[in-house]
Amino acid sequence: MVQELLEKNSHIPIYIQIEEIIKQRIYLEEYKIGETIPSERELSAQFDVSRMTVRQSITNLVNSGLLYREKGRGTYVANPKLEQPLKGLTSFTEDMRARGMEPSSKVLRFEKNHTTSGYCKRFNDRAWGRSILCRADKKC
Repeated sequence: MVQELLEKNSHIPIYIQIEEIIKQRIYLEEYKIGETIPSERELSAQFDVSRMTVRQSITNLVNSGLLYREKGRGTYVANPKLEQPLKGLTSFTEDMRARGMEPSSKVLRFEKNHTTSGYCKRFNDRAWGRSILCRADKKC
């Protein structure tokens, strides 16, 4: 069981060992993204250690971004963050392809509107103005 995984006589601190076990459980999807992990009380009983030791492990994992806390609700497995290295600038398309994703776009609506002459002059368009692009969140 879990207690067998902790080496209490090891030179590696117990809270670090617990961190590694929790990381492994996340990696093996025993704890899934967006789901709560067991409470500090439950983990301290599983590992047969004090709540302070478990709290230190969880705090370190929260600080590293692997977990997040919601006050009064529990500690959850965080969605992995995409990090942008500062080596060089790349386009969004290059970034997503490097991460194994395929970027795409979708036209949500296209329309041609008659507008005022002042608007047309600003955009060098004679009879018709150009539609304002609206994003999916309805902000234009």
